[in-house]
Amino acid sequence: MEFWKSEIGELSGKAEDAFTKIFSVIPDNTTTIAKIDKFIINENFYQIEWKITEGEFKNQHVFQKIKAFDADPKKRHRALNMMMYIYNLFNVKPNHSSKPTEDDLKVFIDKHAGIKIKEWSMERTDSPGFIEGNFVSEIYPAQNFKCEIGKKIEKQYSIVDSAFTRNNKIEELQDEIPF
Repeated sequence: MEFWKSEIGELSGKAEDAFTKIFSVIPDNTTTIAKIDKFIINENFYQIEWKITEGEFKNQHVFQKIKAFDADPKKRHRALNMMMYIYNLFNVKPNHSSKPTEDDLKVFIDKHAGIKIKEWSMERTDSPGFIEGNFVSEIYPAQNFKCEIGKKIEKQYSIVDSAFTRNNKIEELQDEIPF
C-alpha cells in the first residue's frame, strides 16, 4: 500500500482533519442518529460500536455491550432479546441457529438507527475524581427519530463509613479522646 494513500478517503492536510478532537462525555439520555461502525464478538459478549452521524456529537463513538453469554439467566435473556430486536429492526434473518459470528454480523455495518445514550461514572480508587463514559441503552428505527440532548449527571462522592460520619457531632467525640 502507498504511504500517502488512506483507506478512508482523500488527504486534505488541513488542521481540522489532522488535529485530535477532544470528545466529551455525552449527557445522559441524549438521543441521536448513529450508524453501526463495528459489530464484533469481544471475549464473552457482543459489542456494537456506534458512530454518531449528526448533531453536536457528530463523529463520536459510543459502545453497546450485549451480554448474550452471561452466566446470569436474566441478563442473558435480555441480551438475546436485544440481538433478536436488532435483527428484526434491520429486517435481517439469521442464516443458522448457532451463535452469530463476526462474518454474520457484517450485514449490520453502516446501518443507521436512533439511539439513546446513557452516562456512567465510577469514583476512582487510585486518585481523586471519577472515571466516566457512555453506553447505548436503547435502539429505535432512524426514520422520524427525535434527537435531543440530555442532561449531564452530577457525580457524588461516596461517604466513607467512619466514626466521624456515624457520629457527626465532633464536640461529643472530643470528650472521648483520651489526650
